[in-house]
Amino acid sequence: MRFAVILCALLASPAAAETMTCRITAKHSCDPASGCRSILPGVWNVLDVTRHTYARCDARGCDTYDASFSRSGAFIVIDIPTRGMVAKVAADRSSFLEVATLGMTALNSFGACE
Repeated sequence: MRFAVILCALLASPAAAETMTCRITAKHSCDPASGCRSILPGVWNVLDVTRHTYARCDARGCDTYDASFSRSGAFIVIDIPTRGMVAKVAADRSSFLEVATLGMTALNSFGACE
């Protein structure tokens, strides 16, 4: 019950209702053959808690997906069903993590949101 109250308070607050833009500052591509290597970010994400959407954007535009947002301690966990992606953002927006899969490659992105 306490979790539900906290989640409702978070999602009802004006700051959480706003769309968040998360800027990627570091990105790594990891696969079984090569291990992990740094790659250029070139992307950002737009999170909309009110509309339950998660957009991955680059110079060509944005791909928007349905998402669920839930609170876990000091973080907001974002699940993007059927896409092989999950993300986490600190409640104060100071840090952001996204793990996306492409085939058997994991793309790990780090940044912050505003």
